[in-house]
Amino acid sequence: MTLSLRRSLPATLVALAAPLLVACTKPAEPPAPPGPKVSAERIEFPAGSTQLHALSSAAVHPRMTESRNLSGRLVWNEDQTVRVMPAFAGRVSDISVKPGDAVRRGQTLALMASPEFGQVQTDLQSARASFTLAKANRDRLAELVEHGVAARKDLDAARAEFERADAELRRTQARQALYAKVGGIDQRLAITAPIAGIVVERNINPGQELRPDQALPNNRSGVFVITDPTTLWVILDAQERDLVALHEGTRIMIRVQALSDETFPATIEHVADALDPDSRTIKVRASVDNSDRKLKAEMFVVAQAQFKVRNELELPASAVYLDGVQQYVFIEESPGVYVRRRVRARPEVDGHVEVVDGLKAGEHIVITGSLLLQRMLRSTGETPARGAQS
Repeated sequence: MTLSLRRSLPATLVALAAPLLVACTKPAEPPAPPGPKVSAERIEFPAGSTQLHALSSAAVHPRMTESRNLSGRLVWNEDQTVRVMPAFAGRVSDISVKPGDAVRRGQTLALMASPEFGQVQTDLQSARASFTLAKANRDRLAELVEHGVAARKDLDAARAEFERADAELRRTQARQALYAKVGGIDQRLAITAPIAGIVVERNINPGQELRPDQALPNNRSGVFVITDPTTLWVILDAQERDLVALHEGTRIMIRVQALSDETFPATIEHVADALDPDSRTIKVRASVDNSDRKLKAEMFVVAQAQFKVRNELELPASAVYLDGVQQYVFIEESPGVYVRRRVRARPEVDGHVEVVDGLKAGEHIVITGSLLLQRMLRSTGETPARGAQS
C-alpha cells in the first residue's frame, strides 16, 4: 500500500497543477475604459467613449425670415373682366358664342327681340321729323322777316324750337348708337362684347325673357362673362399679425392641390383697409401670371410668404428640455465636453423653438441626447436646485 501511494502521488500533483498552468498562460484582460467626469454643470467624456455616438450637436444661427401659409382662392382679374347685361328687356332670339370662344371687342354675342329698344328707334325717327320741321320753319320765317312780312319775335321762337329739335335729334342718335347702328325700326337688339377676351360663362338660353333688373338663376351677375384668363387674382385671408409683412409689391408663392408639385409666383397688389369683424381676418389681393392656363378661377390656394422676424436663434425642440419650470440646453464647449446652460425660449412651433435669452450665435448645441446628459447630472446628485442660476 505504501509503494502504491508513492507511485500515484506525482500523477495527482500533475492533475492539480494543470489548471493553474493553463490559467497562467491566459492573457490579462484590458482594464475597463474610464467613465465620463461629471462635476456640477459639466460633463467630460474620455476620448473614444462609446456614449458619444448617442450625442449630436450643431451650431445655431439667427433666423432672419420665416415662412407662413395663407389660405385663399383664385378669381378672375376684375380689371380685365366684364359681366354683360342687356340694356333693355326682351326675348333672346339667337346666341352666337359659347364658353371658351375668343371674342373681339364689339362682336355680337346674342340677339334679342326688344320692344323697348324698338321705342328707342321710334324716338330717333320722331326726333328726325321734328328736326326737319323746325329747320324748315326757321328758314321760312327768316325769309319772311327779311322781307318785312313776319315779326322778329316769331323768328326768334322758330330758332329756339330748331335748337331744341337739334339737341333732341343728337341725343336720340347717340342713345341708339350705344346699342346698335342707326337705322330703321326692327326692334332687334344685339348684345355685344365690350372688351376682347374669352367667354368664360354663358347664362342665357334661346327664348329666355330678360330684363336689366332681373336676377339670373344661380345668382349669376351677367348673361355673359368675358375675361382675359392669362392673369388671375389671388384673394387671401391674412391674420392681423401678418400685416407688418404684407404690402404692395411683396412676392409670394402659391400652390394648388391639383398641381401640388408646382409653385406659382404672385405679387401682392392691394391690402384691404379694414378687418372682417367676424373672422378677424383681412383680405389681401395678389396677381398671378396664368399664361399657360394651368390655373383655374375658384381654385383654392395656399400662399407661402416670407416674413422678417426678430433676430433670434432657432433650435430644434429636442434640444431644449424642461427641468421643473426652467428651460435648459447643453453646450458643446469642445469635443466630448458638454456644459448645461439655462435659456429662455418661446413656445414650440412646427418642431422648433426660438431662444430669446441664454445663447450666442455660433455656439454648438446638443440636439440629440440632451436627456442622456441630464440623467448623468442627476445621477451624481450635483444638479443645482431648480431656480438657481446656471
